[in-house]
Amino acid sequence: ISEHGVMLGGGEHSLIDLVKHLRPRWETVAVLPEKGELEARLKKAKIQTRILSLSKFRPWKIHKILSSLKKLYQVCREVRPVLIYASGSRAALYAGILKLMYRIPVVWHCRVMETDPLLDSILIRLSNIVIANSQATARRFKTIFSSKIIVVYNGFDLEWLKNPDVKKATMLKDNWINILVSERVSKVKRHDVVLKAFEAVAEKLPDTHLILMGAKDPLELDWWNHLQDITNKSKFSKRIHWIGHQQDVRPWYKAAKLLVLASELEGFGRVLIEAMALGVPVIANRVGGIPEIITDGTNGLLTNSCDPENTADSIYKLLNDNNLRDRLSSEAKKQAMKFDISLH
Repeated sequence: ISEHGVMLGGGEHSLIDLVKHLRPRWETVAVLPEKGELEARLKKAKIQTRILSLSKFRPWKIHKILSSLKKLYQVCREVRPVLIYASGSRAALYAGILKLMYRIPVVWHCRVMETDPLLDSILIRLSNIVIANSQATARRFKTIFSSKIIVVYNGFDLEWLKNPDVKKATMLKDNWINILVSERVSKVKRHDVVLKAFEAVAEKLPDTHLILMGAKDPLELDWWNHLQDITNKSKFSKRIHWIGHQQDVRPWYKAAKLLVLASELEGFGRVLIEAMALGVPVIANRVGGIPEIITDGTNGLLTNSCDPENTADSIYKLLNDNNLRDRLSSEAKKQAMKFDISLH
C-alpha cells in the first residue's frame, strides 16, 4: 500500500525498485490512492496495481474511511496476502487495521524523520516491523520500541545507473561547468540557499551554470513562484536553468561537475547516492541521515547549516581543486556500492 500515487519523491522511487526486485519470488499487488506516474511505472514493471482512495483519518470523513476499509478488505479477500507492506503513515494505519481484521503481518517502511505525536505510538504497535531508511529516521521512535525497528538503507539499481550507453544531456554545452540540484521543488529542500550561493560562485566563475532538476510540489506553488522571482531578478538568470522533472536522471548527472543538496531536513538523501554512483562529487547539508552517507572530506563535503555563504565556499573550493574533486569522485563510487539494491 502506497500513500502517494502522483507525486514521485525518493520514497516512491525506492518503492518501485523494491517491488521490481522482489520478483519472481514474491507476487506483488500494489494498492495506490490515485492514478499517476507511480501506477504507470509499476505497470511497466508488470506489477499488478489497484486504485483505491485512502481517505485521511478525520472524524468528519468517517463514511469515506469505512468505504476505503471495505474496499481494502475486498482486495485482501481476493488476493489473500501473506504480508502487507505499507509505504507512508496513512498507508500504515490502513494496513494496521487490516492486520486486526485479517491477522496479516504488517511491515511499515518509514522514511520520514518528523515525529507524529498522535499516530507514532499507534502505528508502531500495529506494525510487526518498522523499517527505517536511516539511523536518523529510527531516532524518531522511543527506545521502548527499538526491538521492532530495523534500519535498511535505500537500495539502488547501480547497474542501471552506471549504464555506459547513456550519454550526457545534449541541452548543456560542452564549455559549461554544471552545478546540479536534483530535488522536488519544496521549501524544505532550500533551493533558495543554492540560488543565493550561485550568485557568489557565478561572479567569480563565468562558465558556471546552475541546473535545477525536479518537479514542482503541487502543495507549495507559492514557493515555486518565489523561486522563479529570485531567478528572474538575478543578473545571472541566463545561467540558471529550471528543467523540471526528468524521466531519466542519468544524462544530467553525467553532465554535472558536482551536485548540491541544501535540504534542511533529509531522512536519507537518495540523490546523493545517484550522483556518487556516477562519480559526481557531492556537497550536502549536515542534517538527518546525510552524515550516514557522506564522510566530510573523504567522499563528499558537508556544510553545517542552510548558509548560502558556506555553500558557496564549498562549491568554489571543489571547482578550483581538481585533486580534491578527483579524490572525492573515486571514494564516492566506492561508497555507493554499499547501497546496491541486492543488499537492500
